[in-house]
Amino acid sequence: MESTLVNKWLNQYENRQPVFNHLVLFLVAISFALSDWLYGAFTFTELILGLSLSILFLAGKYRIHVHQLKWVLAPIIIILVHSLYLYNVYDDFNLRISVIALIKLLFYVLAVTGLYNFIKVQKLKEEFMIWNNLVALIILALGVYIALAVYMETNFEQGLPYEFLLRFTRLDGHLYRRDIPIVRMKSIFQEPAHLGYYLNSILMINLLNKKQLKMKKWINSLLITGVILTLSYSSVFIMLSILALWLIVNFNHFKGKLKWTPSAFVSLGLVLIVVFFFRELIYTTLVQRTIDIITGVETSGYERLIVSWRYINKETFLSGYGFLQSPGMLWNIFAYVFTELGLIVFFLYVLSIGYLMNYNIPIALVFILMNFAKGGYLSSGYWFLILLVIIYSARNFEPFHVTNRKGEHREK
Repeated sequence: MESTLVNKWLNQYENRQPVFNHLVLFLVAISFALSDWLYGAFTFTELILGLSLSILFLAGKYRIHVHQLKWVLAPIIIILVHSLYLYNVYDDFNLRISVIALIKLLFYVLAVTGLYNFIKVQKLKEEFMIWNNLVALIILALGVYIALAVYMETNFEQGLPYEFLLRFTRLDGHLYRRDIPIVRMKSIFQEPAHLGYYLNSILMINLLNKKQLKMKKWINSLLITGVILTLSYSSVFIMLSILALWLIVNFNHFKGKLKWTPSAFVSLGLVLIVVFFFRELIYTTLVQRTIDIITGVETSGYERLIVSWRYINKETFLSGYGFLQSPGMLWNIFAYVFTELGLIVFFLYVLSIGYLMNYNIPIALVFILMNFAKGGYLSSGYWFLILLVIIYSARNFEPFHVTNRKGEHREK
């Protein structure tokens, strides 16, 4: 009886496979756009990813291949051994927090690996990119609406309803500073920088992938415009870095072949119009802030790059404080890895990024910059970035390549 029900379900899946495929892709794309939404102890990303993986399990499409086990188990085993060692060495080591963090890490590793295999085997790279861009455009539209509502409320004490869109995240965080009531776009994220992080992740794969997959110029222009409107210093810097890397990679292609098509004019014009109308805000939040950072008036850059390493000392240099045991808030992934996991794991992490450079140097460089943009290696946005990197970094990202039953390499 059970076997018959399973067969019927699998037959239903095969008959409606395109619909199921797009449902999973949509769920994955929207889940990471809701990474700052909390429901109890879980983010919406974790809840929706759980639903997506359940669909893959029921459809018999969740796979982890034998040759991938070393990549799946390696971080889990390393951190498990590391945590057990510190538990036996330090009396104040919180084993409960470390176990919860380890379970969460296992969930994300299994999710990323399973989704990677699903997208590769079903050849859904282009469809996944399209869904991510469609969701990003929706998030941008919501961002413009919320920013307008906050602006009207701030300046005219009346505005459009928007609180319901931020029910599961924070209502504040729109303004540049309390004494300078400039409204920054953060859409449904907690902070403008988080929106910028999300948009930059998608812009990165649009412009720097090696799959010959391209998005419309106007879509990239909207993503760039969205990053600018966050007025987030780190986000705009990373966006400009992505554009610079894209120009370098395509220099030979553009050399002597640059054509100003109508779409190119419209795309460039859109960005220039936004820059023109918001030039004073851009100057205050980006140009003036650059001057403040250089002169030492603004210390956020110093805190992100220097102060984040403050907990590293000779006692914790090799072993760290333990997984998710940092004494305080840090502002970049590198500092988190070194502070909590010690020198050896930090070296392995840097080595893995160096390995990525064999496949796609521009994406590896952007990944490094993104590591400084936001802390928290158990955050949903960080694992979304990893998923995009391993899918779009090269035609064949060898550590995660997929083989058929005969052991032959499948097309990427």
